[in-house]
Amino acid sequence: MIGRVFHELGRVEQWGSGVQRKIAACRDSGLALPTWEEIGTRLRVTLRTKRVRHAVLENPDRAKSPSPSG
Repeated sequence: MIGRVFHELGRVEQWGSGVQRKIAACRDSGLALPTWEEIGTRLRVTLRTKRVRHAVLENPDRAKSPSPSG
């Protein structure tokens, strides 16, 4: 019901879009994908912080260190 209210208020773009954003953020950060477990009436999401691959940079030029001269 809370989700429906947020959707009607325009606070949620579409059902399930947050899940896809979490998966994409983990993938882009080089982290293992989250695991989802339904336990009774609850949902457990496990996010791991150990990197499994290199992060994907949006703009590789931004990752370069600035030169000492500015």
